[in-house]
Amino acid sequence: MNVKITEIEVSREQTRQFVQFEPLDFRVSAKATIDENEDRDKAYAELSQIVQKELGKEIREKELEMSAKVNMSVDERLGKTKPPYGK
Repeated sequence: MNVKITEIEVSREQTRQFVQFEPLDFRVSAKATIDENEDRDKAYAELSQIVQKELGKEIREKELEMSAKVNMSVDERLGKTKPPYGK
């Protein structure tokens, strides 16, 4: 039996914990169609690299979001504003 592979898929998953007891799961997947003449291993490696970069990007974005929240005051996090001084 001669099997032809015409499509490849790569998935990566990672769990990160930014806040105690609140782990976050990140998952990125991508599919690619390959030609008969294309090198499967090379195509898989390229797709894997794209997925890994995208996963890193999503994690960095969440890290920035979470660090911004940590740097906010309690009032800002609760949506409260302080009254002007003297009132």
